[in-house]
Amino acid sequence: MIYYRIALWTGQPARWHWKSSPLTSLHPVLGMLNLYRCLPKGRIRVFLSTSPEQIIGRVLRQPEAHYYPDAKLNTCSFYIHVDEAGVFIDILRNVQQRIAKDLPAVEVISTGGPNRTIRLQPPRIEVELPDVFLDMAAAEEATRAVLDQVGDYLNSPDALASGHVAQVKQEIGHDETLTDLEWVEKGQGMPVTVRWLLGRYIERQYPAARAVCDMNEARFTRHIHIGSRAAKQLESQANELVTTFLQHASIGVLPNCLRKIGEATYDVNKHVSFKNSVHPAYSGLNVDELECAKAIDALNWPWYRNPSNGGFSLPLLLPGTKRSFFPDFVIWTNTAIWLIDPKGDHLIKDDAGKKLIAIDNASGQVSLKVCLITQGTWDKMFNKLDDSNVTAWRLRSGIVNPEKYSDFDALLRKIVGAKGP
Repeated sequence: MIYYRIALWTGQPARWHWKSSPLTSLHPVLGMLNLYRCLPKGRIRVFLSTSPEQIIGRVLRQPEAHYYPDAKLNTCSFYIHVDEAGVFIDILRNVQQRIAKDLPAVEVISTGGPNRTIRLQPPRIEVELPDVFLDMAAAEEATRAVLDQVGDYLNSPDALASGHVAQVKQEIGHDETLTDLEWVEKGQGMPVTVRWLLGRYIERQYPAARAVCDMNEARFTRHIHIGSRAAKQLESQANELVTTFLQHASIGVLPNCLRKIGEATYDVNKHVSFKNSVHPAYSGLNVDELECAKAIDALNWPWYRNPSNGGFSLPLLLPGTKRSFFPDFVIWTNTAIWLIDPKGDHLIKDDAGKKLIAIDNASGQVSLKVCLITQGTWDKMFNKLDDSNVTAWRLRSGIVNPEKYSDFDALLRKIVGAKGP
């Protein structure tokens, strides 16, 4: 949305004065200009501004964005000048609504004036986390067989398709809603290379899979039309390739690559203090997370509330838009680093969840272990039986099995163990 505002040059004293409120349509702008049509052109101006919602959205949607373990590197500040406090509240509300829908992992916080309650707190305990990576060695060999199935479409009739344009007809002078949309065949479809189209289909599902695809042969340079039989066949082959990649890829831990936990944000008015946490306090915990956090704190091990919008993550081997797993809590013991997530319902039924639990640790260093926790009682077929108790999911003999406990405290003392005196 574009905002317009009209200002006049008063001359005494020499300055511009607003003569209109922010306008969102050209019709009132033209009406105001008509009112002041007798003034010299140099004494009237129309100022334009893009809406703050669009500016913020463009910044957050920049390509090649990365999350970093340091909260400062994941923070973006916008300073918005408004004439009235109510305008800023409206802007913030609109931004929050759009971000919640399109970018749920991004948190929008208002810190202006007396509401500046967000603070940074340094760690009081020095702890480190290893770097993890997506092991694609086995996946590269497996996907090569799928790429070998891609044909050579040189001079192939399957590569051709007709183009289409959308046509709408409306009788002049009538206000009926445009409903009769007709696609009319016209010319040829848009030509693209096999490499471009296949890569686009792959990246739409899982971008990392594109990295193992060697498409330097001449057959990948052939041009085909969008909508052709060849294009549809490439889409099917891309689906098969991504499925094969996810089946053979695994999560690994890089040896001797550690990073320290840095500062974390908290709300001075809405936080909970803990005894053994890496930072003195944490904010934004829901009921289940708070119960789990208190049970973790009672174990007496150092632990960390991992932020979901820029903290420590593991690659998630699932097609779609969500490609990282951010555990809610990290616990450091003498023998392992535990990644605890008390809302693992969406992962346990998928192979991605099983691969998280079966993470491949480097030899000679402290192991990373993942424990997914679900509310209620579950069976081995991943069916929820009732809402009582809590269930932990662990890998035993290559099989993910549920373990039922009465509450978080009993579960964590059994699986992680408490620190001795």
